[in-house]
Amino acid sequence: MKDGKPLPDDLRGSISTVNEFTSTLSFSSVSQNHNGNYTCIATNPVASRNQTATMIVRVPPKWRTEPSDKSVVMGQPVVFDCQANGYPDPVIRWKKSTEGSKSQFQVIISNENVQILENGSLIIKEASKDDNGDYMCQA
Repeated sequence: MKDGKPLPDDLRGSISTVNEFTSTLSFSSVSQNHNGNYTCIATNPVASRNQTATMIVRVPPKWRTEPSDKSVVMGQPVVFDCQANGYPDPVIRWKKSTEGSKSQFQVIISNENVQILENGSLIIKEASKDDNGDYMCQA
């Protein structure tokens, strides 16, 4: 059983009997849909017992929206989108290249002109020369 209901066919679970006392539930491939509580029920003419175990499938981040290069007129707003799926939900972090280096980055912290939204987007309200550079989104 999964989450108190019969095991759904779409999970493609396989129950194998090892011996008269042991059975196994296995999956050849798992996804986030497999997250849940699995219950094994053992019965005989005298009694019935069950044991439940939780399965959590961790899914690495995968880009839903990758950031793209932008150009903006000074004083105008600009939005960089960055979104990723995964489990647990990925944390989006923005970094900007340090002055004079394209390989060293510093974490961007929100302020009155720069905001990082809950959906992962980076907004610069009024672009200035100081905002010129390379930006990196990490999930």
